[in-house]
Amino acid sequence: MPTHVVDARWRSIDAEISIVDAREVARKLCADAVRGLTDAEAKREALRWVEERARAEATQARARATLSANAREVAERRFSEALRERDEEERALRAMHARAVAKAETAIRRLEAPETRERWRERRAERIAKEVSDAVECAVAFALGGDALEVACGGVFVDASRRGEAGRLARVALGYVNRALEASERVGDSSDRETRAYGDASIALEAYCQDVENDLLEQFSKALGRRAYAEAKTAAEALFNLNGGVSVVSRFIATREMFLSSVAMEEMQSVRDTVERSLSAERTGSECVERVERYFNDICAMVRKEYQQSIITAFGFSNGRAVNVLNVLLRRIMEQRIGCVVEVFLGAAIRSPNALCLRLALTATTLRGINELNRIVRELTNDHLDLEFIDSDAFFGIGSEALLDDECASLDAVPSDDELFSTLCLNVSDECAMDAFGERFKDVFRRLEMYMSEDYIGGAQLRISEVFIARVTRLAQRMLRETIASTRGASARFTSSTSRDESRSEVFEPLLRAMSNVSKWFRRTSDFIASVTSRLSKGTVNQTLAVAQNQLANDLSEALQVTATRAVALLDVKFRGIQRLDDFASVEGRETTACAAIIDVLRGLSATAKDCLDSTNAESLVNEIVEQFYSLLFMHVCRFKYSMLGGMQLKLDLNAYVEWARQAGVKRALVVKLEAFSLRTNVLVVSADAVDVLVQELESDAGSDDSKVEIGMLRDLRAD
Repeated sequence: MPTHVVDARWRSIDAEISIVDAREVARKLCADAVRGLTDAEAKREALRWVEERARAEATQARARATLSANAREVAERRFSEALRERDEEERALRAMHARAVAKAETAIRRLEAPETRERWRERRAERIAKEVSDAVECAVAFALGGDALEVACGGVFVDASRRGEAGRLARVALGYVNRALEASERVGDSSDRETRAYGDASIALEAYCQDVENDLLEQFSKALGRRAYAEAKTAAEALFNLNGGVSVVSRFIATREMFLSSVAMEEMQSVRDTVERSLSAERTGSECVERVERYFNDICAMVRKEYQQSIITAFGFSNGRAVNVLNVLLRRIMEQRIGCVVEVFLGAAIRSPNALCLRLALTATTLRGINELNRIVRELTNDHLDLEFIDSDAFFGIGSEALLDDECASLDAVPSDDELFSTLCLNVSDECAMDAFGERFKDVFRRLEMYMSEDYIGGAQLRISEVFIARVTRLAQRMLRETIASTRGASARFTSSTSRDESRSEVFEPLLRAMSNVSKWFRRTSDFIASVTSRLSKGTVNQTLAVAQNQLANDLSEALQVTATRAVALLDVKFRGIQRLDDFASVEGRETTACAAIIDVLRGLSATAKDCLDSTNAESLVNEIVEQFYSLLFMHVCRFKYSMLGGMQLKLDLNAYVEWARQAGVKRALVVKLEAFSLRTNVLVVSADAVDVLVQELESDAGSDDSKVEIGMLRDLRAD
């Protein structure tokens, strides 16, 4: 095919391709334009939405501003009204005060006026004269007897409706007659006739007063029996005028069903028997506690019933007599119904922790019952000022001392040390192992705050805290002692083949875990005390804890010392069993097998200490081990003789120990001590003619005579 034809065909193909490309480009441009239009439309919609949103928010803001302004106006208006009302009330109070002051000043002026004082004296003199006149007339009438009594004092002694008034008058006359009789006998200037008249009048008046009292008491009792409380109140009023109401109150209290009926007596005996049996059986006695609780509920119900149905209606409340009667009733309840139960569980011999817990529960139930009874009578009398509450100190000592003694004894003995120690050992790795015992401690505090008065709660908290800390200390000491004893056999079986893991699990970890848990127990103890001792200062709490920790310091120190001593004993066994005589015959270029075993044990001990103890105690233990290890190492080095090559091998071992001490974080003074020991062993590697010079240099650098002695001993270890 000719060339020009081929070229033409390629050109036509290129043109077609160009057309296709142009079409594609056009389509893309159109698509881009459409997308652009769509995006623009979307943007316009978004702008419209934003604009509408802004307008809506502006509208809401204006509405809120309007509401806020309205609310402010309302608040200002109310505040102004409140100020106006306060001003009006203040003006009214000032006016009332002014009127009261004016009236008081007027009354004072009237009272201080001479004529007022004179009238008061005259009235008092008239009243006394009338009383003396009536008393003398009464005494004369009783001395004469017969018709004289019918007309004396306006016929009061024959008027049955004025029986109480007659008795009161006779009681006053009896007082005058007795004083006159005593005076006549003392002075001796009266005739026998006058003396006999006084005596006859006294006997007659005494008999009459007794008859009146008995008659009124009989009327009172019959009226109560018929539920005729108005008649009973009249008789009670007469008896209060006659003798202050002593006899009527005693009669009323003695005839109450809770003290008189056979059912009440049987109930008291039943409760006493239940308490006594439960204490003797040495059980927890939940049924006994419930029985005593029901007993107190019955007492509260009976007191409420007696006061509302009998005391108020028979004696009245306005003159305070009902409260006086209620006080006598409460004293009788305290002596008879409550005292009969309390004396059983307080007087019983306690032979077991269960019996102690039961007595503690009964004490708490009794205190709850007393508090509830006091609350009820306070409610019934509207907290009357003359009301006498039942005082729990009468049963449990000042500040509920008996309750506090039992709480302390229970906290110190329940559960037993063996039970509590077993529980703690089962949870020996748990910091919260003390929580159950700590909750009992907090329960004691809650009970004390519920029943004990504010005057004694601070001292009670301190005493309970001391008991709690003392028991934790006792358990901690037991933990350390028993752990030391239980691991003694395993440490005695140390051999050169004892692995690091074996020694850790059988000896060192139990010892260190015990020390760690003792520290944790004290932290938890401190937390428990701080959470409840609101009335004790932190200084007091910290001082109490510090005393306990000082007591425990010797035990912890002994445990640390035992751990270090047993660690060094294991190292000694390793030295003796692994180090061979020919280890120092040449230089191997690395530490000996015995040295590697020793460093492996030291690393294990350091890791165990860091795992089980806090950083401070771990450092102390590792430093103590290194301190004892230095003595062991020097003694071990002195077991051999060294050639120059053996001395070099020894220095390799010593440098390995120094490097471990640096890595383990041993305190700098001990690292320096090991470095100095390695330096002194240079006396084993220098030539014989250089030994003296080196020894002189080392001794001049040595700071103590002990170091000079060590240098001399090392020099003697040279094989030449």
